[in-house]
Amino acid sequence: MLGRTLRENVVIKENGRRKSVTKPEAPVKQLVDKATARDRAALRQLIALDGSAVEQGVDASKNQLSDADLELMKDVLKRLEGCEKGEGDEKD
Repeated sequence: MLGRTLRENVVIKENGRRKSVTKPEAPVKQLVDKATARDRAALRQLIALDGSAVEQGVDASKNQLSDADLELMKDVLKRLEGCEKGEGDEKD
């Protein structure tokens, strides 16, 4: 029953258009959108989610972040936390 429910589709609006995605895809898309909008909590969750998928042996070829993407996200998170603390990215 769980597998069948997870394969069900829901309709979301993306770029003003209606799009059908699976139930698990909908919250992941929302999380990614929030992370790219500089939501630090969402970025942390996304990094943790990707890391836990790797630990569980999820097929990396199926919509997983590349190592470079993951490192970039970690770098962005560090920079955001530095900005919050007043540490700027000032270049001389």
